Amino acid sequence: MRSKLSRNLSQIELKWLSLFDSLNHPPMRGRIAAPFLSVPPADYDPMAVPSILYVGKATAGSWWRRSFLHSPTVKERHQCTADFLEGWVRTGKYTSAFWRFARSLSERLAVATHSPIQPLQNLVWTNICKIGVLRGNPTGEILRAQSELAVASLRSEIEMYRPRLVVFVTGDFGEQLVGAVVADCEQKTWQKERGHELFWWRKPIGNMPAILWAYHPGRKPLSTVETWIQQALRLAM
Repeated sequence: MRSKLSRNLSQIELKWLSLFDSLNHPPMRGRIAAPFLSVPPADYDPMAVPSILYVGKATAGSWWRRSFLHSPTVKERHQCTADFLEGWVRTGKYTSAFWRFARSLSERLAVATHSPIQPLQNLVWTNICKIGVLRGNPTGEILRAQSELAVASLRSEIEMYRPRLVVFVTGDFGEQLVGAVVADCEQKTWQKERGHELFWWRKPIGNMPAILWAYHPGRKPLSTVETWIQQALRLAM
């Protein structure tokens, strides 16, 4: 079963490279970033250590597009993500509200589950959109072009990485795609917290793990972020 899941995700990853090729022409050539592909951290073992799939909107900037065009392979894209996480995020050279929240989720879950880990060992980062844009987030034709593949990718990543909890920090961005991933486009299965700490959540349903759906943590009060973390821990335990 594991090899079947791995093959399925590998096939989807190749489709992202093909989609980039189809989009890499005027007028979009000067707008799109190189494809992003997720990788699990070293020693990732969700059966031994409860884990989180941490989902953002899309990468920022070109995402090392020149390197990709020099070597347009899945292996190069995996290495790009791994190098960024290892050389920038885990070392603390690159920090942001997005990554501070990720680190807090990782550390607090590790403590709660009595799991001694390396930094972010229990967290896999991915994005709704695997093809970003140089400025902002994908919209219009660029978003539409990858919507179907984005849904298939997230479903495959959830199956492959087997997280205890999925955390979307995407807010309203791609909400139709999130609905398609969980097979609830009418948003009937969510518990909706609507106060200052606006977030939605679901307990596990069928083969889908528990999910917390919040906004990007940037510029949010510490009390709001703490509320999200507390809810994440309740869902993951």
